[in-house]
Amino acid sequence: MERSRADIRRRMEQLVRRWREVPPFGMLVYFAALATFWWLVPFGDLETIIGDNIAQVAYFRVLFRPNLVGSIGASSMKPALILLLGATHELSRALFDSGVLVRLFFAASAAGLATIVARIAKDAGGALAGAIAALYLVMLTPVRDMFANGSSMIVFFPLLFWGLWLWSRGHQRAGALVLCLSSLTRIESLAVLAWLCAAEQLLRRNWRGVVFTGAVTALTLAFTAFVYYRVQGSVARFNAGGPGAGYIFSDDPSALHRLRDSLVFTGTASYKMLAERCGPPSFIVPALGGIFFDRSRRIYTALLGVPLFLNVYFASGSGSPELRYFEFLVPAAASFGAAGLARALHFGRSAPSRPRWFACGALALVAILARALGAKEVAYSALLPLGALGFGALDAVSIERLWPRPVPVLLWVLLAAAATKEIAWGDWPRHFGRAVYTNDAQVLLRSRRLPRNSRVLAEDDVIYSVIVRDADFFKRATALQYFNIQDEAARTEILDQTDYVAVSLGAHSFYYLHYDPQHRGDSDPFRAALSRHGTPHVYGHRLKLVDSSPAWRLFKVQHGHS
Repeated sequence: MERSRADIRRRMEQLVRRWREVPPFGMLVYFAALATFWWLVPFGDLETIIGDNIAQVAYFRVLFRPNLVGSIGASSMKPALILLLGATHELSRALFDSGVLVRLFFAASAAGLATIVARIAKDAGGALAGAIAALYLVMLTPVRDMFANGSSMIVFFPLLFWGLWLWSRGHQRAGALVLCLSSLTRIESLAVLAWLCAAEQLLRRNWRGVVFTGAVTALTLAFTAFVYYRVQGSVARFNAGGPGAGYIFSDDPSALHRLRDSLVFTGTASYKMLAERCGPPSFIVPALGGIFFDRSRRIYTALLGVPLFLNVYFASGSGSPELRYFEFLVPAAASFGAAGLARALHFGRSAPSRPRWFACGALALVAILARALGAKEVAYSALLPLGALGFGALDAVSIERLWPRPVPVLLWVLLAAAATKEIAWGDWPRHFGRAVYTNDAQVLLRSRRLPRNSRVLAEDDVIYSVIVRDADFFKRATALQYFNIQDEAARTEILDQTDYVAVSLGAHSFYYLHYDPQHRGDSDPFRAALSRHGTPHVYGHRLKLVDSSPAWRLFKVQHGHS
């Protein structure tokens, strides 16, 4: 009994000691970033964010409504976002009748990203590097746009980099758990975990680590499969957002051609993300130096698992290459770019003159060659560590004559001035308005010709927008995009269970009348029936036009020959 009390007392003392050892730097960065995203960066409400995440809230509501299972396929499900964002939305509506908690959720996630980026940079280059990394991330990268449009990346990146940081500190089990949690937001982090498991556990014969990582990964996949089946009701629809739900992303039948194109896209997208979407100035060259000299570089190299996964994803035809998939490079560039500048500053301060001048000459040559080849972003990026070397050399000279060192103080002043300028006069992202599918959902809900509690065949994107607004509006819903890929027997069965067909005339690229990846428009009897006047007969049913407006064509399904 005495031993157990002593153990409890010792553990409590350890917790208190660890709490006291926590530096205030991380807390300062977190609350400063939280205030910035909450007060300064524009954000609308749930219906102004990216459609993929509106769909996650709809999936959350489908979890508790069996009649809506299989209604939506427009987005790949992200179980963590379904539960976190969905529950946040429900609580916000219940307590405040608004989406205020949705904004707080994304602001807290964005602040968490700034904090972990600053922590990685601080570990590699000191507090000044951490402050530079956080400021660069918030002010000069697409992170503000990610927050403004509610991208899943803003939730995914803090977990991904927190997991990598834990792994770099030797906490492999905790890191594996956090990376598994991040994979519930975006599946590509499993490729990062697989890289770490192979390189840091399997090759080093850490069998206990391999077993633990394999076990938590298996549990993560099992939970993901459970959520998928609970929402979709069919294993055939597990690739939600892909071919199984009616979205064909490539017409090229050759997987080899798709792989070649995706590899080329990987290179161009990486350069565009780091050189054109970040800065100016770009942190490309400082980041290369920062990660090269970082002792944990082999851990962060596991980020290469993301483009490896993406190339398989694109080559399989399950998705289309998009620049936003390479936004994972942004936090890495901010943290290691700041660390690289800190390393250059230290080198300029402490290195003998000959190595210092050699480094300056090499960086100047890089800048000249890059500018001559037309890559001005890389040229300007190479000048950053060159300037840091110069500051370090200036500080070394001043040590002999002045005290304290003036350069670090000067840099902190310049950093504060840059932050103040950006906050006061910076180019903040615009407010993102409601997309066409959210407006169409509102029109559909107000339609007097479409009764509540009906079985409706409608646009996929509109279905999830309706469910988010009014989860009990549909008795049953089926996506036109899913209907489009079925054979005649399956189409007949779907129409047997449908009361109304609602087809949008809007210009959204994935709407039924616009999206025809199998080029069936000229020979498809259903598409032909939707364009006719009167009451056309199709698949054993009649479609009676009951409402026509600039936004919608609404048909009543008359079953059989009635």
